[in-house]
Amino acid sequence: MLKNEGVAAFYKEENTEKILYGLDDIVGQSDIIIVEGEMDKLAMEEAGFFNCVSVPDGAPPSVSSKELPSPDQATRVIRATDGDPPGQALAEELARHIGKEKLEWFCLD
Repeated sequence: MLKNEGVAAFYKEENTEKILYGLDDIVGQSDIIIVEGEMDKLAMEEAGFFNCVSVPDGAPPSVSSKELPSPDQATRVIRATDGDPPGQALAEELARHIGKEKLEWFCLD
């Protein structure tokens, strides 16, 4: 993060692999929380929830299944997304990949 005249500016290097932010935090966890952005993940940590990952680049219109945790990894997955169209698209992709029976929802709106 860079600060320019008091304004935070975020950047990343080009052509890097897109992975979930916080993958190390969900290793061995039976409950996993998936949020839309890095700031949401950091907010969850501040609230005491460390078993959390963020999708890369926020909630995109569609999500590749290779970016998501394995459906066998957790017994319960909690999606903490916004109710806007990108958040809904992410929720649908998570339900398809992980399975509706494991997926719970918590709206951040």
